[in-house]
Amino acid sequence: MMDQLLIFLLLVKMPVYTASPSSAPNNHTTPVPGYTTTVANHSTDSQAVHKTTQSANQTTASGTSHTTASSNRTEPTLIPVGPALSPKSLTPPTGNYTITNNTTGTVCIKALMGIQFTVTRNQRKSYFNINPNSTEARGLCGENRSWFNLNFSGGFVKFTFIKNDGIYYVNEIEANLLSSAIGDETQMSEDYHGHIVDRKLFKAAVDRSFKCTNQQEVPLKCNFNLYIVNTQFQAFNIINGQFDKVQECLVDMNERNIPIVLCVSVTGLGLIILVTCLLAWQRDPQGFERI
Repeated sequence: MMDQLLIFLLLVKMPVYTASPSSAPNNHTTPVPGYTTTVANHSTDSQAVHKTTQSANQTTASGTSHTTASSNRTEPTLIPVGPALSPKSLTPPTGNYTITNNTTGTVCIKALMGIQFTVTRNQRKSYFNINPNSTEARGLCGENRSWFNLNFSGGFVKFTFIKNDGIYYVNEIEANLLSSAIGDETQMSEDYHGHIVDRKLFKAAVDRSFKCTNQQEVPLKCNFNLYIVNTQFQAFNIINGQFDKVQECLVDMNERNIPIVLCVSVTGLGLIILVTCLLAWQRDPQGFERI
């Protein structure tokens, strides 16, 4: 009886354990306060990492390719501006230019001329001729001062005339030429500008037209010269739009007079020789004396 009582008391004091689903083993990790725990399947995580790596590699490759292409990009070649110069000198074509007085409707400046620019660069000369067919003439006429400007592709040339004491002349010339030139490595454009003032060029009487067939040089700058040829112009007192009597330039006068002077000189020399011979012949003895 005592043994049964002891067994009963022992059974009453023993703790009772109950099975619970949460006590079953699992693969979850117990969260730690202050951190976020991510549970993922190993194979899925590997695939994600692999895809992320591929994406990063693709991004890096794309960025590298773009950067390389940008670094290998060449600068665009400069396009030449203005007309090209010629290494050979050719006679410029003669243009016919007129300026009309807007008030009276009459011609107040009339000019015939061929114009050439000469440029010196690296001790070599280059040439440019103005094309009259693509040149526009503008100007203004005054009582004692008139000017006209020739605009062409790549530049201009301006002539200013002054009338004073019964004569007129070119007092001022300004010119600009923007031409294309070949540099050492790239093509570039070069700007040449020249301006001369207070000159008395191409003088003529007020009632005459100035004419010069020969080429005339006008230095505008150390490396920039103007040449005009087959020139005839009149800036004041033009009647019916026609040139008045001609006043030739000194070069033309000398060219025309030199042959005349030479002819007269040769003729005079011949006459002198002839007279000398006649005088010498008259002094010779008339026959022989008998001994």
